[in-house]
Amino acid sequence: MHKFSQELQRLMQREGESAPLTLSSLLELSQERMFGVLLVILALPMAIPMPHFGLALPIAVVLVLLGAQMLLGHRLPWLPQRFLDYDMGRGWIQKLLCLGLPWLQRVEQIAQPRFETVCTSLPGKVLLASGVILATLLMALPLPATNSPPAVGILLVGVGLLEEDGLLSLVGAGICFGTVALATVIVMVLVTHGVDLAAVMAFFSGFSERHLD
Repeated sequence: MHKFSQELQRLMQREGESAPLTLSSLLELSQERMFGVLLVILALPMAIPMPHFGLALPIAVVLVLLGAQMLLGHRLPWLPQRFLDYDMGRGWIQKLLCLGLPWLQRVEQIAQPRFETVCTSLPGKVLLASGVILATLLMALPLPATNSPPAVGILLVGVGLLEEDGLLSLVGAGICFGTVALATVIVMVLVTHGVDLAAVMAFFSGFSERHLD
């Protein structure tokens, strides 16, 4: 079975420069592993250090929808056709692959079929989906440093589903739960000690803008 990163590279090379690149075309790469494909594609841009240009909220909405379907035990995901047919922009995808493909390939190197029941059983899917949903809600919050850590957890869950690696998916879910717990503790400490959260968010926002320019 080919790695998803290899299939992505072949798709980019096979399609013409003017051909639209849609989510439907990406899903055709792995019909039987759609949940994994979607989690990887959606989490990858949030997991790598690059400007997100307001992507967090729309990506979070789709991830919550996917997580809810996993929670209900759906075998295949459902998304609105308009979303599936939306042209994501070949230039943006190429930039994303340039930055994120090396990281994805490193994760794929350690992935292997094991503990498959975590990826296929209903209890396993419920556990993974719960981690994805909680991490997504954290990722959608307008707080500093809440994008990349939970996105990494979701990415690992996705690669685990793609490679039927239950252990890797469990590690990803653990990161999801861990980042949510840590963020909750930090917010509680800040609130308890009377720290102005708006001032903290403004500081980190300004810091990020200065270093992205």
